[in-house]
Amino acid sequence: MKQPKLHRFQTGRRFFQPWGACLCAALFLLPLPGRALNKFWGVTPGPADWNVDGNWSPMFVGQPTAGNDVLFTNGGIAELSTVTPILNSIQFDLFGGTLRVLSGGDLNTGIGILGLSGIASSGTVEVSGTGRWDISGGGAYLSVGEEGTGLLKVSGGEVNVSGYTVIGFASGSNGTGEVSGGKLANSGEFYVGQTGTGVLKIETGGLVQAASVTLGTNVGGLGTLNLNGTSASRGVLETSFLSEGGGAGKINFDGGILRPLGDEADFLQAFEAGDVTINAGGAFIDTDGFDIGIGAPLGGPGQLTKQGTGTLTLSGTHSYAGGTTVSNGTLDVGGTLSDPAGTTTITGTATLGGNGTITGPVSVTGSGQIYPATGQIGTLSTGSLTFASGTKLLVDLSSSGTGDKVEVTGNAALGGATLDARGFTTLPAGLAFPILTTTGTVSGTFAGLPNNATFTANGALLRITYGTNAVTLSTAIADLNRAQADGPFDLFAATGQAPGSGAFSGPGVSGGAFNPASAGPGVHTITFTPNTGSPVTFTITVTATPSLVVTTTADVVDDTDGQTSLREAISHAATLSGPQTITFSDGTGGTVNFHDGTARTITLDGAQLEVVSHVTITGPGADRLTISGDDRSRILNNDTASLTASGLTLANGNGNNHSAGAIYSSKPLKLTDCRLTANQVSRTLNGCALSQWRAPLELTRCTFSQNGGNAVGGAIFAVTAAFEITDCVFAENVTTHGGGAICFTSDSTGTIRGTTFSDNESGQSGGALLLQDPFVRLQNCTFTGNHAATEGGGAIYAFGFVAVSEVSVTNCTIADNSSIAGGGIYLRNIGRPVTLSLANTILSGNIGGSLEQRPDTTLLSLGHNLSSDGASGLLTATGDLVNTDPLLGPLQDNGGPTPTMALLPGSPAIDAGDPDFDPDAFDPALNTDQRGAGFPRVVKAVAAKIGRA
Repeated sequence: MKQPKLHRFQTGRRFFQPWGACLCAALFLLPLPGRALNKFWGVTPGPADWNVDGNWSPMFVGQPTAGNDVLFTNGGIAELSTVTPILNSIQFDLFGGTLRVLSGGDLNTGIGILGLSGIASSGTVEVSGTGRWDISGGGAYLSVGEEGTGLLKVSGGEVNVSGYTVIGFASGSNGTGEVSGGKLANSGEFYVGQTGTGVLKIETGGLVQAASVTLGTNVGGLGTLNLNGTSASRGVLETSFLSEGGGAGKINFDGGILRPLGDEADFLQAFEAGDVTINAGGAFIDTDGFDIGIGAPLGGPGQLTKQGTGTLTLSGTHSYAGGTTVSNGTLDVGGTLSDPAGTTTITGTATLGGNGTITGPVSVTGSGQIYPATGQIGTLSTGSLTFASGTKLLVDLSSSGTGDKVEVTGNAALGGATLDARGFTTLPAGLAFPILTTTGTVSGTFAGLPNNATFTANGALLRITYGTNAVTLSTAIADLNRAQADGPFDLFAATGQAPGSGAFSGPGVSGGAFNPASAGPGVHTITFTPNTGSPVTFTITVTATPSLVVTTTADVVDDTDGQTSLREAISHAATLSGPQTITFSDGTGGTVNFHDGTARTITLDGAQLEVVSHVTITGPGADRLTISGDDRSRILNNDTASLTASGLTLANGNGNNHSAGAIYSSKPLKLTDCRLTANQVSRTLNGCALSQWRAPLELTRCTFSQNGGNAVGGAIFAVTAAFEITDCVFAENVTTHGGGAICFTSDSTGTIRGTTFSDNESGQSGGALLLQDPFVRLQNCTFTGNHAATEGGGAIYAFGFVAVSEVSVTNCTIADNSSIAGGGIYLRNIGRPVTLSLANTILSGNIGGSLEQRPDTTLLSLGHNLSSDGASGLLTATGDLVNTDPLLGPLQDNGGPTPTMALLPGSPAIDAGDPDFDPDAFDPALNTDQRGAGFPRVVKAVAAKIGRA
């Protein structure tokens, strides 16, 4: 064990060599009140220059000077408050005395000895307030209990010793140092119980600083250190190390702080079991940025708290029962913390490391972390382990296959902690690292790492798996992606494996190469079997060559299935330059045959199809292919480029909280031979099936049926649209607002020709058509069975709002429509005039009257019209017939692309049309009735028929 250097005694009259004088401000010594003043610094020759054996008074012979020795005997008392003696020594001998250094007192000596000679000697020095006692110079030392009894009490101020300090020097001596609120600084060694009995008690904010501390220095010596305190004020000992000498040394912690002055691998030296006790107040070790180790057994009922940056390494076996808290720095457990009930808590930014054993539970909170072996490969064993979110587990792995591990006796809760794998530069495939094992169960996962997830650490790809009682990291090979058209490639180079380090197997693999064309589209599992280690699997995803031919009814985006969905074809078209045409497969190559006459449906998976480039979709026929919104989404969105579609049915689209259940378009739209049916919107918006905004609209041979909702325009809503509608059917469309079939607004301009509007219904105005500020030409059209509930215009409601409007109706039949007014046609001026011209048109059986003209509107008859009622007196032009039954047949297929109402035999409308009718006056020429080719309107120069058929 470490042997201390013992101080030397001088046998002559003076105890030590004279101490050099220092310059100090002159102060004086005050007598104690209530005592006789006939005692003074003695002049009687004796062992000292001056003797104090009673109260001292400066009134007689002055005071000691530099180089003098002062001896206290017979209970002599002196208090220093306003003088600064400069002495060689202060010594307390037989029956001793008391020296009090109060605020303002500044005592300077070369030596201090309390209890000088014999066990009957004693002495007490009390330093308080701002009092100061400096012991310095050559051979300076402080001895508390030299041969007798000594007491040093520091409750304030300072005691500074430039040499060494001993408490309980000689055999039989008793020395006590009590530091509570002041500071005792010792630049040399500090001995407690050198050969006698010594106690150093530090508490209540007291601070002791010493180069080193030895307890029980020599055989027979007994030294005790008591470090006490509370959360409000703790005693602190700062030293380079503590040791037990040849005697007995004890350390008792009860709330005090032990702080090193530098790195020390063996900070508590030579202490044995039972020598160091942590009591209920706990032990606080503040490493203060240094690295220290403690192998001495720590016992007792209290808790150990590690504070400050730096590392505390605990080796050996420790039995203290209050648990451990690490609030900063690192606790490295290289031994065993044996109490199973004591919880170790890692909090703040602290780290728990080491390759020892913690028998009790471990809890990691705050930003705490566990790092087994702390930078080396090792295993840390714990009781039950709990990580909180925001904490971390760090593990070192090596290319040889070894790695850090936490072995848990009990359960482990991962709590979303962060995992950090490190310590390597490269890791070959086939290695497995069980980074955490339990005798119980593992619950939770590490942050962002679900079971079987891969992540990259130090450039290596690792896979994590969670078992019932283990968490394992294994080296993985990154999944690869190739196009089917790519050529063969070297798997060793692609995966980063050393050539010849193993073998690859799986679809498309030949030797060490993979051929995407041979494997085909799909996700292929490849196995690498290393020469050393376990097999590793990874995938190579081969994507199909993009196509504009739809081969499946599935609404998927999967470039590995060897199929092309409509959604994929539309997306692929956007990657190509110029307009593109999308078609549908004919069954070759294992694809769906959309042309075999079987009705098929593409049901969208809750999201609309986005057209973002100029696309033509050529369907197999509206009776063969339906695109369904499944009542969950709109079907098509066309607000970037033009869209042309044919041969499709668009059904069950739902605009939800937006316009248009089937198609929303703000770019040119052309539909041919399409059906839009059972589409809807759910708010007061526009166009239950189609909404066209400020762009051309062309519809040919299309059917809009059974669309509806809470909108304006049961089938179509168009704003400022240039439109052409030819040979179409609008049937059974319903809206709660205006325009049971169509609403044209804001200067929309165009022609509706050869089209039938039947059984459409509006909750307000315009059972078939609601026309606001339009320029519309109606030619060869049929309106029948349409109804407007509250505002008029069973077939047509036209009004001017912000612009002058013009509507022409030529060769049309408007029959059996209904409303409260203007069951056929209703004209109204809401802000601007509207003009409607009527020529060669039949109005029959319209409930609410065939015509209703409100003020400031114009209804202009161009002649040869026929009305079953008086037409409100508005039909007075040449050839107009009123109150005449046209003898119409029912709406049915009479030939042609749309249903019509035929003129029955004897109908007055036959040959009653304009004899001067010129079909070439129209663009295109109006040579036929509504049925189209094969049904001429004028035959052999006979007058044309009135109406559309």
